[in-house]
Amino acid sequence: MEGTKQNLLGRTKEQLADFVEDIDEPRYRAQQIFEWLYARGTTDFRSMSNLGKAFREQLALAATIRGITPVDSTFSKQDGTTKFLFELEGGIKIESVLIPPATEFRSGQAADD
Repeated sequence: MEGTKQNLLGRTKEQLADFVEDIDEPRYRAQQIFEWLYARGTTDFRSMSNLGKAFREQLALAATIRGITPVDSTFSKQDGTTKFLFELEGGIKIESVLIPPATEFRSGQAADD
């Protein structure tokens, strides 16, 4: 295996199975990791309590759990939209816009809370 840690977040069960097999663990471990990542939303191998301590330590050495990181947001009072700037793995940045439903506006202005 390469010296670079593998990001497990965003991988399918099959991709996780290939990963655990690459680190000499049985493929069924992928299901356990998948449940921790997607059903429980964990971002820390130490919290994966149904995995043995040695396996959790091995995961921490070989892998990471990294999602998108919020960098900035800007709210527009004019139309009620919110722009978000996120950073992905590898420093790539993306923007996203949240557009509220028209029912949130009165006369073209965002409604007060």
